[in-house]
Amino acid sequence: PFLLDGCFQAAGVLGTQVHRRASLPAGLAALHLYRRPRADETLYVHVRLGPVEPGPQREDGAVDFAHYDVDVFTADGTLVWRLERYRDYLLQALRPDQLATVDRVIDGVREDAALTSGPAGGA
Repeated sequence: PFLLDGCFQAAGVLGTQVHRRASLPAGLAALHLYRRPRADETLYVHVRLGPVEPGPQREDGAVDFAHYDVDVFTADGTLVWRLERYRDYLLQALRPDQLATVDRVIDGVREDAALTSGPAGGA
């Protein structure tokens, strides 16, 4: 459950930074489990942005869906999991102070990533 939640969080943070809107999970088309991760191995998450599609108008303000594909790799580049067409409801635009917080978090993650090596082949 923690790894799956981490995939959702990574997609949500990327979507918030790109779309500049808050979001809530809305669904997942498919989850492919190629093998069980070992407790002692380092895993990497790669999120690809998909299209934004119109959604229903809702009381919570959600009007669009953002789609993502997410891959989980081992340090040597072996694919462990793939999430296809994970989607979020995109909500209202964030205030400038909220956007600044998101940007600071992303910058911190980038700095941390620069200190570690990613999966083989730059995936």
